[in-house]
Amino acid sequence: MKSTNPSAKGQATSTGADAEPALAEPDSRDELREANEALVLAGLREQELAERATRLFEEAQRATRAREEILAIVSHDLRNPLGVILTSLDMLGPLPEGEGLQPVRETLARIRRSAERMNRLIGDLLDAASADAGGLTIDARPTPIATLVTDTIDSHEPIAAAKSIRIVGEVAPGLPDVMVDPMRIHQVLANLLGNALKFTPHGGVVTVSLAESADRHEVRCVVKDTGAGISREELSHVFERFWQAPRHAKLGSGLGLYIVRAIVEAHGGKVFAESEPGSGSAFAFTVPVIAARRV
Repeated sequence: MKSTNPSAKGQATSTGADAEPALAEPDSRDELREANEALVLAGLREQELAERATRLFEEAQRATRAREEILAIVSHDLRNPLGVILTSLDMLGPLPEGEGLQPVRETLARIRRSAERMNRLIGDLLDAASADAGGLTIDARPTPIATLVTDTIDSHEPIAAAKSIRIVGEVAPGLPDVMVDPMRIHQVLANLLGNALKFTPHGGVVTVSLAESADRHEVRCVVKDTGAGISREELSHVFERFWQAPRHAKLGSGLGLYIVRAIVEAHGGKVFAESEPGSGSAFAFTVPVIAARRV
C-alpha cells in the first residue's frame, strides 16, 4: 500500500508536467503562422523595392539618352550657325569712319556681344553635362601656372580699366610647374577673375595671389575682391549647378562656379570660398604640383 502511493503521485506529477507543452501548442502554431506571413510580406516588399529600383534606373537611362541627344543638337545645330555669324562679323572688318555709319557699328557690336555670350553659354552647358557624366576632358601636362595667372590678368585688364578697378597680382617667385590642362585652368582663372570684376564696384581692387603650400604638395591660387560680399547661407550654395544669389539672378547662367569646381576636382585639387557681407569675397583653388617636386 505504501509503495504504490508515491508511484501514483509521481505519475500524477509527470502527467501534469506533460500537459503544459500540450496547452502551449496552439500558441506556437499561431506564432509560426504569423512569422510565415511576415516573411511573405517582407518578400513582397523586397520584390516591390527591386521593381521600383529597376524602373528608376530605366528612367535615369532614358533621361541620360535624352540629355545626350539634346547636347548633340546644342553642339551642332546651334554652334554652327553661331560660328557663321561670328565669322561673318570678322569678314566685315572695321567700317569706315563717319557719323552716318555709327548706328551700324553699334548694331554690329551688339550682335557680336550677343553671339559671343550665347557661344559661352553653350560651352558652359556642354561642360556642365560632361561634368555630370564624369566625362570632363582633361589633357594634363607640365605647366607653369604662374604664366597662366599673369596671362589671365593681362587679358582682363581692359575690363578692369572700364570700371576703374585695379588688379593686383601677387605671384610668389620660384613656383614649380603643375600637372594640369592649361586651357582648363585658364578657364578656371578667367571665371574667378571675371566674377570678381563683375561684382566689384567702380574704383575697387581685385587681388590674385599664387603661392606654394607649406608641404610643397600643391599650389594655391586665391582671387579676392572688394565687392558686397556673400552671406553665410548663400556661401554654402555658390558651387552648386544653376545657383545664383537672388540679387544677382540675371547676371549669368549659374554654371560658372559649378564648372570651376568640376575642373579643379578633375585635377585632384579643391575649391574654397570665404566671404562676409560688406567685406568682399575670396575664391581659392589648389592643384597638385608634379610629384618629383614633393621632397
